[in-house]
Amino acid sequence: MNFTQLVIGFLLSLGVAFIAYKKEKLTISGLFSAILLGTIVYGLGSWIFYVWLMIFFMSSLLIQKIVVVLLPRKQTEKHSARNWIQVFANGGLLGLISIIYFFYPTDLIVFATALSMAASTSDTWASEIGSLSTDIPYGLISRKSITKGLSGGVTRLGLWASFWGSTFISFTYLILVTMMRGVQLNLLYMALLCCLGGFMGSIVDSILGELVQAKYLDDHLEVVESKHNHQEKLIHGYSWLDNNMVNLLSNLIVVLLFSALLSVTGWIK
Repeated sequence: MNFTQLVIGFLLSLGVAFIAYKKEKLTISGLFSAILLGTIVYGLGSWIFYVWLMIFFMSSLLIQKIVVVLLPRKQTEKHSARNWIQVFANGGLLGLISIIYFFYPTDLIVFATALSMAASTSDTWASEIGSLSTDIPYGLISRKSITKGLSGGVTRLGLWASFWGSTFISFTYLILVTMMRGVQLNLLYMALLCCLGGFMGSIVDSILGELVQAKYLDDHLEVVESKHNHQEKLIHGYSWLDNNMVNLLSNLIVVLLFSALLSVTGWIK
């Protein structure tokens, strides 16, 4: 174990997480979990993994800031400070993959890391930028309209944002891995697969959000996605399957699916 890498990862993560905490982007539990996650990713994984994590984090904050300026009401809807559950819902799989990479440093694990971040970025960009759409969101399975702000609904703008979020991470995968490995034709194929997989991650997230994510009826007879007291009644999905679990599960599905595909075909090892 490279102790220097762990120290660097800790110090970098401490700085980034503390700034986010002071700007009220993280709760105190989110602060400590972000430091732990960043230390694991940099210390046990690779600096490239950390770059992808920072791209996801910084781009998400930037887009959130733009959306809040354009739609001030979004400040109180979904932009509350992130706690430890939300941190690990979006980055927990990356931390696990980094630990695996420490023991099995293969190109397949590098691809899985990029894909995980592509899926997270794709979904976040879709949610944030999609909120600016004037279209009525609809379910990919039911094709019926869904109340704006509820999980499971997609718009054309959101789908485009999802695609470009995945493309952004995939492009950095192509550039950074080429810098390390040199020019290789299969890297272009891997980048395209990463882009497709990341976009699919957002699609899977929307489908799960539509079909099985928990939705409640509050005492004002409005449909909500989280329980704030014991008055809300579960009317759809499973109580344990909230937005955080859907994020984690959709990410896990595409990473396992595409990694298994590449492993079986022998395209990458």
